Amino acid sequence: MKVIYLIMILFYMFLNTACNLLPTRLPEKRPADLRVSYSYMSGRGLYGEYLRITSKKCTYEKRYKSITTSFDFIITEKNLDTLYRKLYENAFDRIGTYKRMIYDRSGVSVSVTFNKNNFRKSNSASFGVRVTSMKNWNAVLHAISKVKNDAIKAKEVS
Repeated sequence: MKVIYLIMILFYMFLNTACNLLPTRLPEKRPADLRVSYSYMSGRGLYGEYLRITSKKCTYEKRYKSITTSFDFIITEKNLDTLYRKLYENAFDRIGTYKRMIYDRSGVSVSVTFNKNNFRKSNSASFGVRVTSMKNWNAVLHAISKVKNDAIKAKEVS
C-alpha cells in the first residue's frame, strides 16, 4: 500500500512539474489589444483596489466602504512592454491554481485579455495559487504593483 501511495505522490509531482515546464500560450510580442485587470478585495468587501491597463487608457480605483476614488492615467509603450514581458516570462497563463472551501478570504485576482483569449488567475476567496507557481505569481504581482504605485505617485505630484 505504501508503494502505491509513493507512486501516486511521485506521479503528482511529475505532472505538476511538467505542467509548469510547458511553453506559455502568450504570444512573444505584446498584442495591440492587451488588457490587464487587477483587483484586490478585503475579505468582507470593505476595501478594494482595481486597476485596468490598456495601451489607450488606464484606470485606478480604490473603494473603502461606500467611498470610491478613481483616476485615469496613461501608461507608456515602454512600461506596457515591460509589464507584458513579465507576464510572458512568468508564463502567466500557466500559473497553477486550485479551489478550496473558503469563501470570505481577501486576496488578488489578475486577468489578461487579448484577441479572444482571456486568462484569469486568482489568489482570493476560494482560489489559491499552487506553491509551484508562487514565484511566477509574485513576479507578475510585483510588475503590476510597480505600474500602480508609479501612477499613484504621479497623481500625488500633479
